[in-house]
Amino acid sequence: MTDRMTDRPALETPETEVTSQPDTAVVPLRRNMDFLRLWAGAGISRFGTTVSVVTYPMLVLWQAGSAAATGAVGFAGALPNLLVQLPAGVLADRAGTGAGY
Repeated sequence: MTDRMTDRPALETPETEVTSQPDTAVVPLRRNMDFLRLWAGAGISRFGTTVSVVTYPMLVLWQAGSAAATGAVGFAGALPNLLVQLPAGVLADRAGTGAGY
């Protein structure tokens, strides 16, 4: 088959159309072991964080018997969030990405 404008052979004809399959098939995330390990590790870490947030104040209450000491331990646990994450969020908002997020 030739191209009508230039009398050269056509580059693609229905007989020579290339329909190649990708070399690697797409694997669902539920079967990707690296992804599952990531989620399992994150879940275990989150569970440990939650347990420590609940048990440390309870331990202080049990040992000291003081509600004020228990509150102080709870506040000390929240202090890193207040001192680091909130200012970091403000800085990130001011820097922006220009993408409108």
